[in-house]
Amino acid sequence: MKQIGLLRAWLHTGAWVLARQRRKQLLKRILASLSCLAAAAWSGPSTAQEHEDINAANNPLTPKVTINFHDYYVPELEGLEDRYDNQFLLRGLIPHDLFGYPQLVRFTLPIATAPEFPDGYETGLGDLTLMDIFVFPGEKISFGAGPLVVLPTATDDLLGAGKWQAGAVGLAIAPQPWGLLGGLVTYQASFAGDDDARTSRC
Repeated sequence: MKQIGLLRAWLHTGAWVLARQRRKQLLKRILASLSCLAAAAWSGPSTAQEHEDINAANNPLTPKVTINFHDYYVPELEGLEDRYDNQFLLRGLIPHDLFGYPQLVRFTLPIATAPEFPDGYETGLGDLTLMDIFVFPGEKISFGAGPLVVLPTATDDLLGAGKWQAGAVGLAIAPQPWGLLGGLVTYQASFAGDDDARTSRC
C-alpha cells in the first residue's frame, strides 16, 4: 500500500509539473503574441506616416515653399571626344491663392556648362522658366495646369535659346504606398527674341 501511495504521489506531482510547464509555454506564447500586436500597432502608423511625409516632400503639387537642387552631368558627348556637359538646376516653389484659387509658382534657373568650339567651355546662367500652376486636388489623383513663360536670361548663346517664350504646363500626380506616380507635359513657343533660335518646344 505504501508503494501504491508513493506511486500516486509521484504521478500527481508529475502531472502538476507537466501542467505547470504547459501553463508557462502558453503564457510565453500569449506574451509573444501581445508583443507582436503591440509592435505592429506602434510601427504601423509610423511607417504609413513616413510614406506620406516622403510623398508630400516629393510631390510637385504640395503647397509648401521649397527649394530643390538638381545636377545633370553628361560625361561624354556623342561625336565629341573628351568633352562633357553639365546643368545645375535651381528649382523652387511658392504657393499662393491669387483670385481665390490655390496656385503654385514654380521656377527653374539653370547654371550650365557647355563646350565651346574648337576648344574650351562656357559657364553661366541659362534661361529662367516660370510656371503658375492651378491645383485641382483629388482623393486618388491630383491635377495641375497653368501658363508658363521662359525668359532669355542666358549669359551666353550656348546656354539658352535666346527667345522669349510662352506656353502651358499640365501634370497629374497619384500618390502610391511605394512612392509617386505621375507625369508632366509642357509646351512653349517663342514670340520675340533671336530670329535664328528655335521657336517651339514640347
